Amino acid sequence: MLERDDELIAAVSSARAKVINLRNEMRDKLMHHGIKLAHEQGIDEEQITAIDVSRYAFEMIDDDGSGELSYAELKKGLPQFGIFLSKDEFTSVCRLIDPDQDGSLVMDEWLNFMQSTDDDLMGDEWQQGTSSVKLRNKVKQALLDPAMAMFWEHAKPGTPEPTIQDILKHIVKELDTDGGGSLDFLELKVGMEQHDVLISQDEFNKLVSRRWPLAS
Repeated sequence: MLERDDELIAAVSSARAKVINLRNEMRDKLMHHGIKLAHEQGIDEEQITAIDVSRYAFEMIDDDGSGELSYAELKKGLPQFGIFLSKDEFTSVCRLIDPDQDGSLVMDEWLNFMQSTDDDLMGDEWQQGTSSVKLRNKVKQALLDPAMAMFWEHAKPGTPEPTIQDILKHIVKELDTDGGGSLDFLELKVGMEQHDVLISQDEFNKLVSRRWPLAS
């Protein structure tokens, strides 16, 4: 019989509360920086919102402009906003903000973490949807970007720019190995692995019940 471990629950709740306090301190530091910047640029500070500042911080810290923050970029970039975390504090923050621990953060994860209420963070409701954002980014990285690059490599001068639908149709046809007219996620998984991009088992389980219709 499983028994309720109140001591463990209390320990987990206490650890989560500490991370939430860190998040609130980080948010205060970002707002202070944003208000200071607004004054320097002659902008009314009432026009500056927490989400504006959080987005600005993400873009400033994203050194390579990839649209994702590596842990290294985040650790290096936070001090410019007056945010100094110990090794344990940084690890705790990353563990909460990035549950899959894949080493990078997308914008939605960062904004959701910075804007969620304390209660949402305590209960994990804020994390809904962030995994699908990362999956879309993985698909784009593995399939859409290379397909677009390949198109322009072979396109003749004056060729009109293809639509996203044209590129997606080509991708689906390439990966539709059984010729069934639709792309299941096993075919997607294999196709992405050919580009050295992996879908985790958890991601695959969430997606396997759905199918992608072949664009007509």
